[in-house]
Amino acid sequence: MHRRLVALALLPLSGLALADGGLDPNFGIQGRFAISDGNFYVPGGLVVQPDGRPVIWASVGVGDDCRGIGGRRLTANGTAVDPTFGNGGTAQACFKPLLPPTATSALTYNITAVNVPGGIVAVGYGGGSGNAYHLQLAKFTTNGMLDPGFGTGGLVCRNCNPASSVTEYAAEAVYHAAADAIVMAGHSYSSVSGPKSARMWVYSANGTPITQFLDGGLGDASLSAVAIQPDGKILAAGYAVNPTSGNEDCVVERFILQGNLMALDTTFNGTGRLLIPYDTGGTNMDRCESLLVGQDGLIFAGGWAEISGYFHTYATLSRITPSGVLDTQFSGDGKHTTYFETSAKINVITDMAFHDDGKILLAGYGGAPDNSGRGDEFGVMRISPAGAFDATFTATTPGSGFATVMVGFEPVTGSGSFDRLRSMALQAGNIVLYGTGAVDMPAVARLIGDKLFKNGFQ
Repeated sequence: MHRRLVALALLPLSGLALADGGLDPNFGIQGRFAISDGNFYVPGGLVVQPDGRPVIWASVGVGDDCRGIGGRRLTANGTAVDPTFGNGGTAQACFKPLLPPTATSALTYNITAVNVPGGIVAVGYGGGSGNAYHLQLAKFTTNGMLDPGFGTGGLVCRNCNPASSVTEYAAEAVYHAAADAIVMAGHSYSSVSGPKSARMWVYSANGTPITQFLDGGLGDASLSAVAIQPDGKILAAGYAVNPTSGNEDCVVERFILQGNLMALDTTFNGTGRLLIPYDTGGTNMDRCESLLVGQDGLIFAGGWAEISGYFHTYATLSRITPSGVLDTQFSGDGKHTTYFETSAKINVITDMAFHDDGKILLAGYGGAPDNSGRGDEFGVMRISPAGAFDATFTATTPGSGFATVMVGFEPVTGSGSFDRLRSMALQAGNIVLYGTGAVDMPAVARLIGDKLFKNGFQ
């Protein structure tokens, strides 16, 4: 089912003040913060530490010939980088010492991160051994220093030396508390032009490999999101080629982890997998980019569906029952398509989170209308668990009927042509957004939650 939403352009700060969903005037410059630093770019993951401070992750230069994993912690009000974090404000991890001498590159990209007991684990891929790239993990203390008790001096470079010819790429990582382990979802391939294979990896809290799962049963496939159910089962989502239609469809899988054994959970849709076709146009290419699971076991999968080409897509959301079938109590058929500002542009849901009273935040990015003078911008919606859009979440007067908040970074970057959200996290009820501003520039925004008073405290 498709429902048209009314959206709004970014308004002056005076009009946002304390509206639920408005830019937080106590953060950065008019609610935004960007880093213009060629040594810290290609934004990735975001974590909010237990004390409430956000840490953003990106690729960072380490020495003269290494680009590794980098993290920077922001001050509480988002106006500067915290100089006490890492080395002079930057946590750094270079994997060059773990690569073979024949490695052609020391790069790490697509960095995601997750809070773990005693620190943060950041994950990327790189290495450049011929045409293959390798899964790379680094664990940092809460103060941004490498944890020597993890892997080798705080680092793990999977199959790096001797180098494997297979590229392994992890899109997202989560911490599995019951197993005290880091679970990652992504794909692997032997040839850039060949098919991908969906793959899962599990590592212990000290950087030791526990198990992996190569899902050859999906054919050409990749996983982009991972989540842990309350009962400890593992969910993953991405895309796979539908054997019936030949189209690339959203896929959701569920796994059981027992010790060092990982297997598909066949109580989930009978096979452990659910393909979700949207088939809204073009080549009918669909993707799942994010996952969210509630205490009641209901599963939400967000992503996008092609209308006509990659830059013309709907944002999508599915609700799935604990048994692994689409929930027809949600939007009639378990699937919903929408857009942030216009259906004539790109629309993608990249992250989700539970907010007040069980409401769900849908975050991603969307293109602005051609005549607006703006480009792609961060977008956020809030819905009820039943799928009703929350018109009180707005950057204007609550109840006005608007259901989408758009955030562009033109005021702080000077360019708004390519603002794309990667990650979202909650900070004492407020909403921290992180992604690219002006192509690869790290950009952060904070939106007001329900309970912000004039002094900025909850």
